[in-house]
Amino acid sequence: MTLEELKEKGWIALEVLSGSRAYGLSTPTSDTDIHGVYFLPLKERLRYNPTLWVNSEKNDHQYWDIAKFILLLHQANPGALEMLYSPEHLILSCTKPKILDYLREGYSFLTKKCQGSFVRYAESQLKRARGLNKKVFNPMDKERNTILDFCYVNDGDSNSIPFKKFLKEKKLNKGFLALSAVTHMPGTFSMFYQDPQKVIAEHGGDPVSNVPSTCLESRYAYGIIGDEATANEVKVCSIPKTAKQIGTLYYNGDAYKKHCKEHREYWTWVAKRNDERYEGTLQHGGGYDAKNMMHVYRLLHTAKDIALGKGLIVDRSFERDFLLDIKSGKFPYDEIYGKATEMIYEVDRLFEESDLPEDTCPPDDILWSVLNAFDKELNRY
Repeated sequence: MTLEELKEKGWIALEVLSGSRAYGLSTPTSDTDIHGVYFLPLKERLRYNPTLWVNSEKNDHQYWDIAKFILLLHQANPGALEMLYSPEHLILSCTKPKILDYLREGYSFLTKKCQGSFVRYAESQLKRARGLNKKVFNPMDKERNTILDFCYVNDGDSNSIPFKKFLKEKKLNKGFLALSAVTHMPGTFSMFYQDPQKVIAEHGGDPVSNVPSTCLESRYAYGIIGDEATANEVKVCSIPKTAKQIGTLYYNGDAYKKHCKEHREYWTWVAKRNDERYEGTLQHGGGYDAKNMMHVYRLLHTAKDIALGKGLIVDRSFERDFLLDIKSGKFPYDEIYGKATEMIYEVDRLFEESDLPEDTCPPDDILWSVLNAFDKELNRY
């Protein structure tokens, strides 16, 4: 089912402005976002499993089936609640105004569950801002590090040195190193070196060239990893009793896994980032997505109103200047991040102290109540 079909059949019951234009925060370049609710005729609802939502091609217009809308209200979804409590000037069309009033007046959707939806959502957005700050100021090379960058060697002194530096200083051929695991010490290995010239000399041949196949029988050391670009673990082997240990190697596997995860996340972010917003982040120099941070504060201010019993105030025009100052990157990252963190604690406390109901009726009960109350009207389709 498409949006055009819903409109053609007259099944759309509610359309409201959403996004920046609803919040009173729009600028000349802002998109026009619209959210809506639609009803299927009862016979269609009984005959088919209704589509739960329909989007426009650009995803700037989103319409929910009445069942989905009620479920989201029950979950204290910010977008659904903003629709329900939109002031008159934001409502574009409402062919079923009595249903809107029925939901507003018959049920308490502003419950303590709003703490989880508004405050926790703001908190998640704040973490994204912190993550962006880290990405902006800590760019990563396209080629990720290998496990050798997370290996360290102790060759008898009290200090350890990076494995690659150890190789360079000792002028060792890494292909003739071997490891043996140290019991009860995860990530720690005894390290041995088989002199390539001695291996070759035993069987004749040029000590400068690669070891000929005739020498493979006496050789036990083949390096501490396989393919450096793909290896995820070091490799161990059987060491002759006569072999002499040249040092102890430690492989920090946890750090390597963390690096791989951060590298993957960084370049996924680079591929998907909004370049216009990223350039804006670079220009204001704060190291955070200022638009993202603006919405953190909008969500927290809205949640605070709910916790104080003021209801859900969608239009934030009265604090437009402050919120747009955040969007422009006027405030330093540490300041704006710190104040948001403090406000999260404050709003959490207000919700705990509020006399808001814990929950509302089960969504199925609400849906059937609505359908029964407007049975005749819906059957006129």
